[in-house]
Amino acid sequence: ARLIQHHWRGFAMAKRTRVHMRERAEAMEDAWKAMQDDFRTRWPAITRKRRVVVHVPSISAEEHTRLNMPRFGTHQNAQMARLCAVADPMVDVVYVAPFNLSDDLHSYYSKLLQIGGVAAPTTRFKVVVPENLSRFPDTMSLAQVLLYSPRALRRIRHYCKGKEAYIVPGTVGPEDKRLSMHLEVPLLAPDPAVASLYSTKSGSKRVFAMANVNIAPGAHDIFEQEEFVAALAKLMAANIGGQRWLFKIDDEFGGRGHAYLDAGTLKVVQTLRREKETRPSGSWSDIDNQRRVREILMTALRKKLARRAVICQPLLYPSWNAFMRGFCRLGGVIEAAQLEVLGNPSVNMFLAPNGAVSITSTHEQLFGQPYVQMGYRFPAESVPYEALAGASQAIGVQLSKLGIMGYVGVDFVTFWDDAVGAQRLWAVDLNLRLTPSACSFGLFNFLMRGRLDPKSGEYLVPERREEGAAVMSAAASVRSGASVAKSLTGGDSAEARVAGMRADAASTARTEDDALSVTTA
Repeated sequence: ARLIQHHWRGFAMAKRTRVHMRERAEAMEDAWKAMQDDFRTRWPAITRKRRVVVHVPSISAEEHTRLNMPRFGTHQNAQMARLCAVADPMVDVVYVAPFNLSDDLHSYYSKLLQIGGVAAPTTRFKVVVPENLSRFPDTMSLAQVLLYSPRALRRIRHYCKGKEAYIVPGTVGPEDKRLSMHLEVPLLAPDPAVASLYSTKSGSKRVFAMANVNIAPGAHDIFEQEEFVAALAKLMAANIGGQRWLFKIDDEFGGRGHAYLDAGTLKVVQTLRREKETRPSGSWSDIDNQRRVREILMTALRKKLARRAVICQPLLYPSWNAFMRGFCRLGGVIEAAQLEVLGNPSVNMFLAPNGAVSITSTHEQLFGQPYVQMGYRFPAESVPYEALAGASQAIGVQLSKLGIMGYVGVDFVTFWDDAVGAQRLWAVDLNLRLTPSACSFGLFNFLMRGRLDPKSGEYLVPERREEGAAVMSAAASVRSGASVAKSLTGGDSAEARVAGMRADAASTARTEDDALSVTTA
Protein backbone atom coordinates (compact mmCIF):
# COMPACT_ATOMS: atom_id res chain seq x y z
CA ALA A 1 0.00 0.00 0.00
CA ARG A 2 2.84 2.38 0.84
CA LEU A 3 4.42 1.72 -2.55
CA ILE A 4 1.14 2.51 -4.29
CA GLN A 5 0.77 5.72 -2.26
CA HIS A 6 4.35 6.75 -3.08
CA HIS A 7 3.82 6.29 -6.82
CA TRP A 8 0.44 8.03 -6.66
CA ARG A 9 1.93 11.05 -4.88
CA GLY A 10 4.67 11.20 -7.49
CA PHE A 11 2.14 10.99 -10.30
CA ALA A 12 -0.07 13.68 -8.74
CA MET A 13 2.90 16.00 -8.19
CA ALA A 14 4.06 15.58 -11.78
CA LYS A 15 0.54 16.32 -13.01
CA ARG A 16 0.29 19.46 -10.86
CA THR A 17 3.68 20.59 -12.17
CA ARG A 18 2.58 20.14 -15.78
CA VAL A 19 -0.63 22.07 -15.09
CA HIS A 20 1.34 24.84 -13.38
CA MET A 21 3.81 25.05 -16.27
CA ARG A 22 0.98 25.19 -18.80
CA GLU A 23 -0.80 27.93 -16.85
CA ARG A 24 2.43 29.89 -16.53
CA ALA A 25 3.09 29.59 -20.27
CA GLU A 26 -0.46 30.74 -21.03
CA ALA A 27 -0.09 33.70 -18.65
CA MET A 28 3.19 34.71 -20.30
CA GLU A 29 1.60 34.39 -23.73
CA ASP A 30 -1.33 36.59 -22.68
CA ALA A 31 1.02 39.16 -21.15
CA TRP A 32 3.13 39.22 -24.32
CA LYS A 33 0.09 39.70 -26.55
CA ALA A 34 -1.14 42.52 -24.32
CA MET A 35 2.33 44.14 -24.51
CA GLN A 36 2.32 43.85 -28.32
CA ASP A 37 -1.20 45.31 -28.56
CA ASP A 38 -0.15 48.22 -26.37
CA PHE A 39 2.94 48.68 -28.56
CA ARG A 40 0.76 48.93 -31.66
CA THR A 41 -1.56 51.43 -30.02
CA ARG A 42 1.20 53.66 -28.69
CA TRP A 43 3.45 53.53 -31.77
CA PRO A 44 2.83 57.14 -32.94
CA ALA A 45 3.64 58.41 -29.45
CA ILE A 46 6.72 56.15 -29.15
CA THR A 47 8.24 57.61 -32.34
CA ARG A 48 8.13 61.07 -30.79
CA LYS A 49 9.96 60.03 -27.61
CA ARG A 50 13.50 59.15 -26.70
CA ARG A 51 13.80 55.41 -27.24
CA VAL A 52 16.19 52.47 -27.35
CA VAL A 53 16.17 50.11 -30.33
CA VAL A 54 17.62 46.70 -29.49
CA HIS A 55 18.94 45.12 -32.69
CA VAL A 56 19.29 41.35 -32.46
CA PRO A 57 20.29 40.24 -36.01
CA SER A 58 19.66 36.59 -35.21
CA ILE A 59 18.99 34.07 -37.95
CA SER A 60 16.43 32.09 -35.98
CA ALA A 61 15.84 29.60 -38.77
CA GLU A 62 15.26 25.87 -38.55
CA GLU A 63 18.25 23.77 -37.53
CA HIS A 64 18.68 22.13 -40.94
CA THR A 65 19.11 25.59 -42.48
CA ARG A 66 21.57 26.85 -39.87
CA LEU A 67 23.70 23.71 -40.08
CA ASN A 68 24.17 24.22 -43.82
CA MET A 69 25.29 27.85 -43.58
CA PRO A 70 29.09 28.20 -43.55
CA ARG A 71 30.45 31.04 -41.40
CA PHE A 72 27.13 31.30 -39.63
CA GLY A 73 28.36 33.94 -37.20
CA THR A 74 29.47 36.17 -40.07
CA HIS A 75 26.03 35.86 -41.63
CA GLN A 76 24.43 37.00 -38.38
CA ASN A 77 26.80 39.98 -38.15
CA ALA A 78 26.34 41.13 -41.77
CA GLN A 79 24.03 44.00 -40.79
CA MET A 80 26.17 46.24 -38.63
CA ALA A 81 24.82 49.13 -40.68
CA ARG A 82 21.85 48.92 -38.30
CA LEU A 83 23.95 51.23 -36.12
CA CYS A 84 23.05 54.05 -38.52
CA ALA A 85 19.67 54.23 -36.78
CA VAL A 86 21.33 56.68 -34.37
CA ALA A 87 20.99 59.27 -37.15
CA ASP A 88 17.65 59.92 -35.48
CA PRO A 89 18.58 62.05 -32.45
CA MET A 90 15.77 60.40 -30.48
CA VAL A 91 17.16 56.88 -30.98
CA ASP A 92 19.87 55.01 -29.09
CA VAL A 93 20.94 51.58 -30.33
CA VAL A 94 21.86 48.39 -28.53
CA TYR A 95 23.46 46.05 -31.05
CA VAL A 96 23.83 42.39 -30.07
CA ALA A 97 26.82 40.85 -31.86
CA PRO A 98 27.46 37.13 -32.42
CA PHE A 99 31.18 37.46 -31.60
CA ASN A 100 33.57 39.94 -30.04
CA LEU A 101 34.26 42.86 -32.37
CA SER A 102 37.79 44.07 -32.85
CA ASP A 103 38.80 47.54 -31.67
CA ASP A 104 39.46 48.52 -35.29
CA LEU A 105 35.94 47.57 -36.33
CA HIS A 106 34.45 49.42 -33.38
CA SER A 107 36.52 52.51 -34.18
CA TYR A 108 35.59 52.26 -37.85
CA TYR A 109 31.88 52.52 -37.15
CA SER A 110 32.39 55.24 -34.56
CA LYS A 111 34.25 57.32 -37.15
CA LEU A 112 31.64 56.49 -39.80
CA LEU A 113 28.86 57.76 -37.54
CA GLN A 114 30.84 60.93 -36.87
CA ILE A 115 31.22 61.52 -40.61
CA GLY A 116 27.47 61.11 -40.91
CA GLY A 117 26.91 63.90 -38.39
CA VAL A 118 26.34 61.96 -35.15
CA ALA A 119 27.93 63.76 -32.23
CA ALA A 120 29.66 61.57 -29.60
CA PRO A 121 28.53 58.32 -31.31
CA THR A 122 30.04 56.04 -28.63
CA THR A 123 27.42 57.37 -26.20
CA ARG A 124 24.62 56.61 -28.65
CA PHE A 125 25.23 52.92 -29.32
CA LYS A 126 26.31 49.95 -27.24
CA VAL A 127 27.52 46.59 -28.50
CA VAL A 128 26.54 43.60 -26.37
CA VAL A 129 28.12 40.18 -26.88
CA PRO A 130 26.55 37.20 -25.06
CA GLU A 131 29.14 35.99 -22.54
CA ASN A 132 28.30 32.31 -23.05
CA LEU A 133 28.86 32.23 -26.81
CA SER A 134 31.82 29.89 -26.54
CA ARG A 135 29.79 27.34 -24.56
CA PHE A 136 27.37 26.64 -27.40
CA PRO A 137 27.67 25.40 -31.00
CA ASP A 138 28.56 28.02 -33.61
CA THR A 139 25.31 27.28 -35.45
CA MET A 140 23.03 28.20 -32.54
CA SER A 141 20.98 31.33 -33.24
CA LEU A 142 22.09 34.56 -31.61
CA ALA A 143 18.75 35.04 -29.83
CA GLN A 144 18.98 31.57 -28.31
CA VAL A 145 22.53 32.16 -27.01
CA LEU A 146 21.47 35.53 -25.62
CA LEU A 147 18.71 33.85 -23.61
CA TYR A 148 21.39 31.73 -21.93
CA SER A 149 23.63 34.73 -21.13
CA PRO A 150 22.29 36.44 -17.98
CA ARG A 151 24.97 39.13 -17.84
CA ALA A 152 24.21 40.29 -21.38
CA LEU A 153 20.50 40.31 -20.57
CA ARG A 154 21.15 42.47 -17.49
CA ARG A 155 23.14 44.94 -19.60
CA ILE A 156 20.30 45.24 -22.09
CA ARG A 157 17.77 45.77 -19.29
CA HIS A 158 20.02 48.46 -17.84
CA TYR A 159 20.26 50.32 -21.16
CA CYS A 160 16.49 50.16 -21.65
CA LYS A 161 15.54 51.12 -18.11
CA GLY A 162 13.23 54.10 -17.94
CA LYS A 163 12.99 54.51 -21.72
CA GLU A 164 10.73 53.36 -24.48
CA ALA A 165 12.32 50.33 -26.14
CA TYR A 166 11.64 47.63 -28.70
CA ILE A 167 13.51 44.77 -30.36
CA VAL A 168 14.27 44.57 -34.10
CA PRO A 169 15.11 40.90 -34.85
CA GLY A 170 16.62 39.25 -37.91
CA THR A 171 14.86 36.15 -39.15
CA VAL A 172 12.22 35.93 -36.45
CA GLY A 173 11.71 32.66 -34.60
CA PRO A 174 10.30 31.33 -31.30
CA GLU A 175 13.51 32.27 -29.46
CA ASP A 176 13.05 35.93 -30.41
CA LYS A 177 9.59 35.84 -28.89
CA ARG A 178 10.97 34.26 -25.69
CA LEU A 179 13.63 36.96 -25.58
CA SER A 180 10.95 39.63 -25.87
CA MET A 181 9.01 37.98 -23.02
CA HIS A 182 12.09 37.71 -20.84
CA LEU A 183 13.16 41.32 -21.31
CA GLU A 184 9.56 42.56 -21.29
CA VAL A 185 10.38 44.59 -24.40
CA PRO A 186 8.01 44.49 -27.41
CA LEU A 187 9.07 42.89 -30.69
CA LEU A 188 8.92 44.94 -33.90
CA ALA A 189 8.07 41.84 -35.90
CA PRO A 190 5.14 39.45 -36.35
CA ASP A 191 4.37 36.65 -33.96
CA PRO A 192 6.69 33.80 -35.05
CA ALA A 193 3.66 31.54 -35.41
CA VAL A 194 2.16 33.98 -37.93
CA ALA A 195 5.50 34.59 -39.64
CA SER A 196 5.97 30.85 -40.19
CA LEU A 197 2.70 30.76 -42.14
CA TYR A 198 3.58 33.50 -44.62
CA SER A 199 7.39 33.66 -44.77
CA THR A 200 7.70 30.40 -46.72
CA LYS A 201 7.52 30.15 -50.50
CA SER A 202 4.03 28.66 -50.28
CA GLY A 203 2.96 31.24 -47.72
CA SER A 204 4.06 34.09 -49.96
CA LYS A 205 1.84 32.76 -52.75
CA ARG A 206 -1.15 32.89 -50.41
CA VAL A 207 -0.34 36.48 -49.46
CA PHE A 208 0.05 37.56 -53.09
CA ALA A 209 -3.27 35.93 -53.98
CA MET A 210 -5.02 37.71 -51.09
CA ALA A 211 -3.43 41.01 -52.18
CA ASN A 212 -4.65 40.40 -55.76
CA VAL A 213 -1.26 41.02 -57.38
CA ASN A 214 0.02 39.22 -60.46
CA ILE A 215 1.94 36.01 -59.86
CA ALA A 216 3.37 33.33 -62.11
CA PRO A 217 1.26 30.25 -62.95
CA GLY A 218 2.14 27.61 -60.40
CA ALA A 219 1.22 25.36 -57.52
CA HIS A 220 2.16 25.52 -53.84
CA ASP A 221 2.01 23.51 -50.61
CA ILE A 222 3.35 20.37 -52.30
CA PHE A 223 4.70 17.66 -49.97
CA GLU A 224 4.79 14.40 -51.96
CA GLN A 225 6.79 13.39 -55.02
CA GLU A 226 3.82 11.97 -56.90
CA GLU A 227 1.88 15.15 -56.12
CA PHE A 228 4.86 17.12 -57.44
CA VAL A 229 4.91 15.21 -60.75
CA ALA A 230 1.12 15.48 -61.14
CA ALA A 231 1.12 19.23 -60.42
CA LEU A 232 4.02 19.86 -62.82
CA ALA A 233 2.35 17.84 -65.58
CA LYS A 234 -0.90 19.73 -65.09
CA LEU A 235 0.85 23.10 -65.30
CA MET A 236 2.87 22.11 -68.35
CA ALA A 237 -0.22 20.77 -70.12
CA ALA A 238 -2.15 24.00 -69.53
CA ASN A 239 0.87 26.16 -70.45
CA ILE A 240 2.60 24.00 -73.05
CA GLY A 241 4.50 27.03 -74.35
CA GLY A 242 6.04 27.67 -70.92
CA GLN A 243 9.81 28.03 -71.24
CA ARG A 244 11.00 27.12 -67.75
CA TRP A 245 9.55 25.68 -64.55
CA LEU A 246 11.09 26.68 -61.26
CA PHE A 247 11.00 24.55 -58.10
CA LYS A 248 11.49 26.17 -54.67
CA ILE A 249 11.82 24.53 -51.27
CA ASP A 250 9.61 26.37 -48.78
CA ASP A 251 12.05 27.20 -45.97
CA GLU A 252 15.14 28.00 -48.01
CA PHE A 253 16.33 31.44 -49.13
CA GLY A 254 18.87 33.10 -51.42
CA GLY A 255 18.39 30.50 -54.15
CA ARG A 256 19.58 27.72 -51.80
CA GLY A 257 16.51 25.58 -52.41
CA HIS A 258 15.97 26.28 -56.11
CA ALA A 259 16.00 23.96 -59.10
CA TYR A 260 14.53 24.36 -62.57
CA LEU A 261 13.53 22.50 -65.71
CA ASP A 262 13.77 23.98 -69.18
CA ALA A 263 10.69 22.48 -70.78
CA GLY A 264 12.15 22.61 -74.29
CA THR A 265 14.79 20.03 -73.37
CA LEU A 266 12.06 17.35 -73.29
CA LYS A 267 11.30 15.91 -76.73
CA VAL A 268 7.74 15.13 -75.68
CA VAL A 269 7.15 18.84 -75.03
CA GLN A 270 8.46 19.72 -78.48
CA THR A 271 6.10 17.16 -80.01
CA LEU A 272 3.12 18.47 -78.03
CA ARG A 273 3.87 22.05 -79.04
CA ARG A 274 3.83 21.08 -82.70
CA GLU A 275 0.57 19.20 -82.11
CA LYS A 276 -1.03 22.27 -80.53
CA GLU A 277 -0.21 24.34 -83.61
CA THR A 278 -2.15 21.91 -85.83
CA ARG A 279 -5.23 21.70 -83.61
CA PRO A 280 -8.27 23.98 -84.03
CA SER A 281 -8.20 27.14 -81.93
CA GLY A 282 -9.41 26.52 -78.39
CA SER A 283 -9.43 22.75 -78.63
CA TRP A 284 -6.17 22.39 -76.65
CA SER A 285 -7.98 23.38 -73.45
CA ASP A 286 -10.61 20.68 -73.88
CA ILE A 287 -10.90 18.61 -70.70
CA ASP A 288 -10.33 15.27 -72.37
CA ASN A 289 -7.33 16.58 -74.29
CA GLN A 290 -5.80 18.09 -71.15
CA ARG A 291 -6.24 14.77 -69.33
CA ARG A 292 -4.50 12.94 -72.20
CA VAL A 293 -1.62 15.41 -72.34
CA ARG A 294 -1.12 15.19 -68.57
CA GLU A 295 -0.74 11.42 -68.74
CA ILE A 296 1.83 11.76 -71.52
CA LEU A 297 3.78 14.35 -69.59
CA MET A 298 3.65 12.44 -66.28
CA THR A 299 5.12 9.38 -67.99
CA ALA A 300 7.91 11.45 -69.50
CA LEU A 301 8.63 13.36 -66.27
CA ARG A 302 8.99 10.17 -64.22
CA LYS A 303 11.68 9.01 -66.64
CA LYS A 304 13.47 12.22 -67.57
CA LEU A 305 13.05 14.79 -64.79
CA ALA A 306 15.95 13.61 -62.62
CA ARG A 307 18.35 13.99 -65.56
CA ARG A 308 16.95 17.19 -67.04
CA ALA A 309 16.43 19.28 -63.89
CA VAL A 310 19.18 21.72 -62.86
CA ILE A 311 19.88 22.23 -59.15
CA CYS A 312 21.07 25.75 -58.36
CA GLN A 313 23.05 24.82 -55.24
CA PRO A 314 24.51 21.35 -55.88
CA LEU A 315 26.72 21.59 -52.78
CA LEU A 316 23.59 21.57 -50.64
CA TYR A 317 21.62 19.13 -52.79
CA PRO A 318 24.11 17.01 -54.77
CA SER A 319 21.44 14.97 -56.59
CA TRP A 320 17.84 15.21 -57.69
CA ASN A 321 16.86 12.59 -55.11
CA ALA A 322 18.46 14.70 -52.36
CA PHE A 323 16.62 17.78 -53.61
CA MET A 324 13.29 15.95 -53.70
CA ARG A 325 13.79 14.61 -50.17
CA GLY A 326 14.24 18.15 -48.93
CA PHE A 327 11.33 19.38 -51.06
CA CYS A 328 8.92 16.74 -49.79
CA ARG A 329 10.05 17.05 -46.16
CA LEU A 330 9.63 20.84 -46.01
CA GLY A 331 7.12 21.46 -48.80
CA GLY A 332 7.57 23.72 -51.77
CA VAL A 333 6.21 25.43 -54.85
CA ILE A 334 6.33 25.09 -58.63
CA GLU A 335 6.08 28.23 -60.71
CA ALA A 336 6.59 29.36 -64.28
CA ALA A 337 9.76 31.32 -65.07
CA GLN A 338 11.01 33.26 -68.06
CA LEU A 339 14.27 32.62 -69.86
CA GLU A 340 14.62 36.28 -70.77
CA VAL A 341 13.66 38.94 -68.23
CA LEU A 342 13.87 42.72 -68.24
CA GLY A 343 14.86 42.83 -64.60
CA ASN A 344 14.45 41.48 -61.09
CA PRO A 345 13.27 44.46 -59.04
CA SER A 346 12.76 44.30 -55.28
CA VAL A 347 11.09 46.61 -52.79
CA ASN A 348 11.84 47.11 -49.10
CA MET A 349 8.99 48.31 -46.92
CA PHE A 350 8.30 49.21 -43.32
CA LEU A 351 4.97 48.12 -41.87
CA ALA A 352 4.39 50.31 -38.84
CA PRO A 353 2.73 48.69 -35.81
CA ASN A 354 -0.29 50.97 -36.31
CA GLY A 355 -0.78 49.65 -39.86
CA ALA A 356 0.88 52.38 -41.94
CA VAL A 357 2.81 51.07 -44.96
CA SER A 358 5.83 52.91 -46.37
CA ILE A 359 8.35 52.02 -49.08
CA THR A 360 11.93 52.55 -47.86
CA SER A 361 13.94 51.57 -50.97
CA THR A 362 13.91 49.75 -54.30
CA HIS A 363 16.73 47.92 -56.04
CA GLU A 364 17.58 45.51 -58.83
CA GLN A 365 18.86 42.07 -57.88
CA LEU A 366 22.14 40.97 -59.46
CA PHE A 367 22.70 37.27 -60.15
CA GLY A 368 26.04 35.54 -60.62
CA GLN A 369 24.29 32.32 -61.65
CA PRO A 370 20.62 31.46 -62.13
CA TYR A 371 18.54 32.37 -59.05
CA VAL A 372 21.58 32.85 -56.78
CA GLN A 373 21.74 36.52 -55.82
CA MET A 374 25.22 38.02 -55.59
CA GLY A 375 24.33 41.66 -54.94
CA TYR A 376 21.98 44.50 -55.84
CA ARG A 377 21.93 47.91 -57.46
CA PHE A 378 19.89 50.87 -56.30
CA PRO A 379 17.35 51.88 -57.52
CA ALA A 380 14.99 49.53 -59.37
CA GLU A 381 14.75 50.82 -62.91
CA SER A 382 13.47 47.92 -65.00
CA VAL A 383 9.80 48.74 -64.39
CA PRO A 384 7.89 52.02 -63.86
CA TYR A 385 7.94 53.00 -60.20
CA GLU A 386 4.16 53.47 -60.10
CA ALA A 387 3.57 49.80 -60.99
CA LEU A 388 6.18 48.59 -58.52
CA ALA A 389 4.86 50.79 -55.71
CA GLY A 390 1.23 49.87 -56.40
CA ALA A 391 1.87 46.12 -56.18
CA SER A 392 4.07 46.55 -53.09
CA GLN A 393 1.54 48.72 -51.30
CA ALA A 394 -1.20 46.17 -51.93
CA ILE A 395 1.00 43.43 -50.46
CA GLY A 396 1.95 45.62 -47.49
CA VAL A 397 -1.67 46.45 -46.69
CA GLN A 398 -2.60 42.75 -46.83
CA LEU A 399 0.30 41.83 -44.53
CA SER A 400 -0.80 44.48 -42.03
CA LYS A 401 -4.28 42.97 -42.04
CA LEU A 402 -2.70 39.61 -41.21
CA GLY A 403 -1.04 41.10 -38.13
CA ILE A 404 2.45 41.44 -39.60
CA MET A 405 4.58 44.46 -38.76
CA GLY A 406 8.19 45.50 -39.09
CA TYR A 407 10.52 45.26 -42.06
CA VAL A 408 9.52 43.40 -45.22
CA GLY A 409 11.09 42.77 -48.61
CA VAL A 410 9.20 41.77 -51.77
CA ASP A 411 10.89 40.34 -54.87
CA PHE A 412 9.48 40.70 -58.38
CA VAL A 413 10.37 39.70 -61.91
CA THR A 414 9.47 41.73 -64.98
CA PHE A 415 9.52 40.63 -68.62
CA TRP A 416 8.04 41.39 -72.00
CA ASP A 417 5.00 39.27 -72.82
CA ASP A 418 4.70 38.81 -76.57
CA ALA A 419 1.24 37.29 -76.18
CA VAL A 420 -0.23 40.56 -74.89
CA GLY A 421 2.38 42.92 -76.31
CA ALA A 422 3.13 44.50 -72.94
CA GLN A 423 5.53 44.41 -70.01
CA ARG A 424 4.47 42.12 -67.16
CA LEU A 425 5.31 42.22 -63.47
CA TRP A 426 5.06 39.15 -61.23
CA ALA A 427 5.54 38.99 -57.47
CA VAL A 428 7.78 36.00 -56.74
CA ASP A 429 9.04 36.07 -53.15
CA LEU A 430 8.43 37.59 -49.72
CA ASN A 431 10.95 38.23 -46.92
CA LEU A 432 9.52 39.04 -43.50
CA ARG A 433 12.71 40.55 -42.11
CA LEU A 434 15.13 43.44 -42.43
CA THR A 435 16.85 42.43 -45.66
CA PRO A 436 20.57 42.97 -46.41
CA SER A 437 19.64 45.37 -49.19
CA ALA A 438 17.48 47.46 -46.83
CA CYS A 439 20.37 47.62 -44.39
CA SER A 440 22.83 48.59 -47.12
CA PHE A 441 20.50 51.30 -48.37
CA GLY A 442 20.13 52.55 -44.79
CA LEU A 443 23.89 53.14 -44.66
CA PHE A 444 23.86 54.93 -48.03
CA ASN A 445 20.92 57.06 -46.93
CA PHE A 446 22.70 57.90 -43.67
CA LEU A 447 25.78 59.18 -45.50
CA MET A 448 23.86 61.06 -48.21
CA ARG A 449 21.29 62.53 -45.76
CA GLY A 450 18.63 62.41 -48.45
CA ARG A 451 15.13 61.05 -48.69
CA LEU A 452 13.15 58.78 -50.99
CA ASP A 453 10.24 60.51 -52.67
CA PRO A 454 7.33 58.10 -52.10
CA LYS A 455 5.45 59.39 -55.14
CA SER A 456 8.16 59.36 -57.80
CA GLY A 457 10.64 56.83 -56.41
CA GLU A 458 13.41 59.39 -56.83
CA TYR A 459 16.09 59.87 -54.20
CA LEU A 460 16.45 63.53 -53.28
CA VAL A 461 19.52 65.02 -51.62
CA PRO A 462 19.33 68.53 -50.14
CA GLU A 463 21.64 71.03 -51.79
CA ARG A 464 24.59 71.62 -49.48
CA ARG A 465 26.42 74.86 -48.77
CA GLU A 466 29.98 75.40 -47.71
CA GLU A 467 31.06 78.70 -46.09
CA GLY A 468 27.83 80.34 -47.19
CA ALA A 469 28.31 79.58 -50.89
CA ALA A 470 25.91 77.28 -52.71
CA VAL A 471 27.41 73.96 -53.66
CA MET A 472 25.91 72.85 -56.93
CA SER A 473 24.73 69.23 -56.78
CA ALA A 474 24.63 67.05 -59.87
CA ALA A 475 21.13 66.15 -60.97
CA ALA A 476 19.41 63.37 -62.79
CA SER A 477 16.46 61.09 -62.30
CA VAL A 478 17.24 58.22 -59.96
CA ARG A 479 14.38 56.22 -61.37
CA SER A 480 15.93 56.18 -64.83
CA GLY A 481 19.38 55.55 -63.42
CA ALA A 482 20.76 58.03 -65.95
CA SER A 483 24.20 59.60 -65.70
CA VAL A 484 24.61 63.07 -64.26
CA ALA A 485 22.81 65.37 -66.64
CA LYS A 486 23.03 68.89 -65.30
CA SER A 487 23.25 71.00 -62.14
CA LEU A 488 20.16 72.50 -60.59
CA THR A 489 19.85 75.99 -59.20
CA GLY A 490 16.94 77.74 -57.63
CA GLY A 491 17.67 79.18 -54.21
CA ASP A 492 17.89 77.91 -50.69
CA SER A 493 15.04 75.38 -51.06
CA ALA A 494 16.36 73.70 -54.19
CA GLU A 495 16.99 69.95 -54.00
CA ALA A 496 19.49 68.19 -56.17
CA ARG A 497 18.32 65.01 -57.81
CA VAL A 498 21.22 62.66 -57.62
CA ALA A 499 21.47 60.05 -60.34
CA GLY A 500 22.27 56.45 -60.05
CA MET A 501 22.17 55.87 -56.37
CA ARG A 502 23.36 52.61 -57.77
CA ALA A 503 26.05 52.09 -55.18
CA ASP A 504 27.25 48.92 -56.87
CA ALA A 505 29.45 48.43 -53.84
CA ALA A 506 26.26 47.72 -51.91
CA SER A 507 26.86 44.17 -52.98
CA THR A 508 29.57 44.03 -50.33
CA ALA A 509 26.77 43.53 -47.86
CA ARG A 510 26.19 40.18 -49.52
CA THR A 511 29.76 38.87 -49.23
CA GLU A 512 30.13 35.95 -46.89
CA ASP A 513 33.84 36.43 -46.18
CA ASP A 514 33.55 39.82 -44.51
CA ALA A 515 31.92 40.74 -41.22
CA LEU A 516 31.32 44.27 -42.46
CA SER A 517 28.24 45.52 -44.31
CA VAL A 518 29.52 48.63 -46.09
CA THR A 519 28.06 50.63 -48.95
CA THR A 520 30.34 52.93 -50.86
CA ALA A 521 28.66 55.92 -52.44
